[in-house]
Amino acid sequence: MKLDVFPPYAPYERSPDLPEVHNLSGGRSSAFTWLSLINGGFGKSENHYTLFENTGEEHETCYVFLKELQENTGIPITWLEYSLTDKFINDLVFSSFSYEKFKNAGYTNIGQILDVKKLRSFTFLKSPNSFWYKDGYSHPANSIKEVDFKTASRNGKPFIDLFLYKCAIRIMKDEGLLIPSVGQRWCTGDGKEKVGDRWLSLKGITEFISYKGMRYDEPDRVRKIFAKNDRQDNVIYDAPLHVLKITKIDVLIAWAAQNFDLGLINGVYTFIDALGNCLYCHLKKKIKKLYLIQQGHKSRTLAQMERLVNNYNGDTDAMARQHGTYDMLEKEAFNMREISISEVLSNEEVEISCFNCGD
Repeated sequence: MKLDVFPPYAPYERSPDLPEVHNLSGGRSSAFTWLSLINGGFGKSENHYTLFENTGEEHETCYVFLKELQENTGIPITWLEYSLTDKFINDLVFSSFSYEKFKNAGYTNIGQILDVKKLRSFTFLKSPNSFWYKDGYSHPANSIKEVDFKTASRNGKPFIDLFLYKCAIRIMKDEGLLIPSVGQRWCTGDGKEKVGDRWLSLKGITEFISYKGMRYDEPDRVRKIFAKNDRQDNVIYDAPLHVLKITKIDVLIAWAAQNFDLGLINGVYTFIDALGNCLYCHLKKKIKKLYLIQQGHKSRTLAQMERLVNNYNGDTDAMARQHGTYDMLEKEAFNMREISISEVLSNEEVEISCFNCGD
């Protein structure tokens, strides 16, 4: 691996009292950030942490890319996943539930999965850490699992588990169910960022530097991340690629010089990274969603979530979003001409960036 093409970044005096954390998204910009940090000394201390929070909905090439990054640098990456606790599953999830049935549209009502009657009998109490319901039903030590390349979920389990947990909270509070949206980005907020933060807190780490993979050509995203530094003191957010003035073109040139790259499996490109790591993200442009569906990447998990939410809320259009539900998009995709990748890449629809992903 040609590490010299990644400019070193080490703006802070490295101190054993201030841990440094980089959350890898599995994308090229995030990996570029990590390699620049490594060239600046990151990874040479026990106080350096590299995390990847898996939702089980990333493309396989993302997992392969992360595996190759670890093998080529020799620096460990901690793979994390959200998971329902045994108590939650035993008390609130019916024994007939299966993730495969969920992925295959086997449920029409959340009451076929969760014990809605029991949940409605509970009094909702927010725990001191403002996220978990209470010890037992959800607890950091039992709700975050360490996995690796081989054991990481590929069937959306962490994402589905988080959805069921959040459904339980909404039912207890007698509120309508929700899935990720522009205003409710819990897929990254709860499924990635909070998972990493809680794993760190279990190690007693509450103050640290957090590096984000936002580039120089993404000023709006950088502005938002730096604004967080004005609202709290325990975490210092930094964007190395912005400081180094690295743009998308710089990232692509650097990876073109390597012996491995995102999207490559056994020397063959199996995915185009411009389409994004999380295949079915609701923030994607409509043409991307249609193209992915036509290419056989059906959004089964989110489509099932939409149906369950709409049925529970009593409004079939409740989660239609700007582009319609995924069921609507699938019908449209298969009743139109085939979309070319050049059309996808040249389309001018403004796409909302995923703030927490870092790519």
